[in-house]
Amino acid sequence: MKKLLLPALFLSTMGWVFGQTITIAEARQDTAGAEVTVAGVVTSPNFGTAGSYSEYAIQDPTAGMVIYSGAFDAGLNIGDSVTVTGVISIYNGKIELVPAAPAAITTESTDNALPAFQPLTLIEYMANYNDYESELLVFDSVSIIGGTWPASGSNANITITDPSDTIATMRIDKDTDLDENSQPLGYFVLQALGGDFNGGQVQPRFYSDIQVIGDPPPAITGVGN
Repeated sequence: MKKLLLPALFLSTMGWVFGQTITIAEARQDTAGAEVTVAGVVTSPNFGTAGSYSEYAIQDPTAGMVIYSGAFDAGLNIGDSVTVTGVISIYNGKIELVPAAPAAITTESTDNALPAFQPLTLIEYMANYNDYESELLVFDSVSIIGGTWPASGSNANITITDPSDTIATMRIDKDTDLDENSQPLGYFVLQALGGDFNGGQVQPRFYSDIQVIGDPPPAITGVGN
């Protein structure tokens, strides 16, 4: 349902004027094209090309959202607390907030603590992935079962599973350091952002978001009493 808001922003001789701030959860309920103002903490590096465009995740106590601009790099840092005014856009299922100009983003403070990573199984996540989109999540005992780990400078979709026997896609973005490192072997703890590209996926932010915990002990069979 579209909410009745004060005008989100306008350009005047005094600069950008921000409208009524709503929660990210409320903004996510708005329709594409709606103009809103939200506030949150930056939880990701720029998934866009540095210096060219912006793709940052922010989160507040209610939800997460991507801040996207194809026109500029906002130069944000993880831990920045920001207020952003923009237009809601939906890209292949992912809800984004698109600011019109750098001045539509205000950094209120820096070096803030991040929200806690929410522990989930893949079956829990895939059943309700829209509820966790652009939020910090953590999955235990994940392993890779398909796909080719990307060479440096390339993206990739990797198929993963966990003890719930649910299959999901792990997105490797070339604008992170993941493609510059080797494929993790065995089982690992995965910290990631919830994502959507015409279906649920998870997206680690750094190679350090993957913490290898090794293989389980092998099952011993054929031992008589």
